Amino acid sequence: MEKVEILLSTYNGEKFLQDLLGSLVSQDYPELLVRVRDDGSTDKTQQILKDFQTANKGKVELDFDRNIGVKASFFKLLESSSAAADYFAFCDQDDSWLPGKITKAVSMLKQIDEDIPLLYCSDKILIDENGNILNKLKLKQRNPSFRNAVVQNIASGCTYVINKEAKKVILDSMPKFEKIRMHDWWFYLTVSALGKVLYDPESLILYRIHRQNVIGIEVDWLKNVTARLKRLFAYKGLPLITEQALEFSRLYENSLNHNQKEVLNEFINSRDNLLKRFLYFFKGRCYREPLMDNIIFRVLYLAGMV
Repeated sequence: MEKVEILLSTYNGEKFLQDLLGSLVSQDYPELLVRVRDDGSTDKTQQILKDFQTANKGKVELDFDRNIGVKASFFKLLESSSAAADYFAFCDQDDSWLPGKITKAVSMLKQIDEDIPLLYCSDKILIDENGNILNKLKLKQRNPSFRNAVVQNIASGCTYVINKEAKKVILDSMPKFEKIRMHDWWFYLTVSALGKVLYDPESLILYRIHRQNVIGIEVDWLKNVTARLKRLFAYKGLPLITEQALEFSRLYENSLNHNQKEVLNEFINSRDNLLKRFLYFFKGRCYREPLMDNIIFRVLYLAGMV
């Protein structure tokens, strides 16, 4: 049976960590190893992890390290993961997994040619701090694609499971962390270009919304739009979406096919002047989900803010 490593980065996560760890050991997939990198926690997180390792001997690997931030921490986890593992599942400290999450992901990944980079992602069920279900977050209206990945990450890393080939292409060309939005967005962008992204509409993860989330999700539609606008207007200088696209072009341009190069260069170079941005507003091939996000994206692109 294929071996799976769960990659968990923690930082001061004592409040919800027990719930997550309990859901990991309740998975019905037998060949699991939980690899944890703690990013310099100062609360009880490290003790909780030590107790978890003691209770699950041989199934947990711990690394207590200095604080380097969530992006670098997940890259470190992927670098330290075992060469003997077949799949790698990413995990956030404040969620809860439903039984069968890994089994479902592996079953879908095994149906595709293993010689190409693969990334599994799924919808999520949103819960509040007390575990009450808020709603189901639907990822997409269209299939995951490179044209989407250049300007948006439709999935969350906590749902990701990747194969060995995806791990290889991600680690072979390491980005400058200050130039990428988030590790999971970079993974989606890379695999959508060089492999295949598998979308699962069935949600097998409870995604907890609370004040301490590194990146939260507003459930209310109006608050959602307002929050997105605030984040986009907050960036100074070269917008991070463009900076990420430039970094991706620097590392992977020679690996892209002709159409992908056109999509990427069109997004980057159409920012040069108002006429090009005006044409991109109507004909640009990159898109965001849902429709309102796409409209906001195009308006901000026209204004030279994306």
